[in-house]
Amino acid sequence: MHILYIFLRRCRRLLFLWAGFLLLLTGLAALELQAARADGEEHLNEEARRIARRSGEILALPAWRMDEVAARSIVMTEMEDERIYGMAVYDLQGLLEGQRRDEQWESVPWDDLVPDAMAEGIYPLQMEGRPVGSVRVYLSPRRLEEHLSALWRREALRVLILSLAATVIAAWVAVRRVREASPRPRAADDPNAAAGETPAGISDSPATERGVPRGRTTSRKNVQAAVPEILPGLAVGDAVRRLGGQTDTYMLLTDLFRRLYAGAPKLLLRLAAREERDSLARLLPPLREAASRLGASRLEASASRLEDAVRARPEAVARCAEECADALEETLASARELRQTAGDCAGESLL
Repeated sequence: MHILYIFLRRCRRLLFLWAGFLLLLTGLAALELQAARADGEEHLNEEARRIARRSGEILALPAWRMDEVAARSIVMTEMEDERIYGMAVYDLQGLLEGQRRDEQWESVPWDDLVPDAMAEGIYPLQMEGRPVGSVRVYLSPRRLEEHLSALWRREALRVLILSLAATVIAAWVAVRRVREASPRPRAADDPNAAAGETPAGISDSPATERGVPRGRTTSRKNVQAAVPEILPGLAVGDAVRRLGGQTDTYMLLTDLFRRLYAGAPKLLLRLAAREERDSLARLLPPLREAASRLGASRLEASASRLEDAVRARPEAVARCAEECADALEETLASARELRQTAGDCAGESLL
């Protein structure tokens, strides 16, 4: 749960950026496919109109007679084009000649069965300025669908590659951030420690468990001996005893306290100057609780007085906020000194 909290706290923006990038990739791919489909359908309709116009202009030549033989010759010639699903020539009385494709894509006589997906081109026939009929051409979208399928596969592959790259980069950044913010692992949980190696990047690691060669890491006894009983604003010994003698746990709590409340003194003074008592009321309870756990009695008492002032004595808020900020500065300084002491002890033990 603690690692999950750190991950959500440190990597929220990274998650939003990662998700937004994936959505952007998907949206761009969808737009590309939609635009390609629209262009393909427009091109198919234009091609159907062009074939119909070409056939109609041939039939309208003076050298041709507008009869069934001429129409059949034109239709059979055009049907050699595998793109054409069907073609029909009409005169003023009705169908003159026509053919369409069956399921095996063979030419069969025209029967007005045209699927909705076909692209249609119509050209009116005229002779000497008089309308005499029309030519209708229907193109199959099979090749367009094949082209769109190939385009979809390319876009899917591109999106997959870019998504994997973005995921790997985001995971690497997230691991770095979680490692920077998470507490140092115990030796029993660290596979490197079991092999006698110090985890990379940790110079002041807590005491390791048994089975680690001597001289590689600091022993828990040395760290406990190096921790002073009392520091300004911190009753270290009493707090460690309340934790059952777990010095490493206390060190972890002080490290977290330092990171969480590093900017809190200025924040307290700023909120008090702006008379933002609601914000102070939300900030003080967890600060007082943390001070109690660390043995920071002065900070705990000043936080309690500031809480009372926020609730019932607005005129004393500024003064109590200064006292609380001073106590917090003192506690943070002692926490830094405590970490430095433990780090020096770890360095000596490695030597």
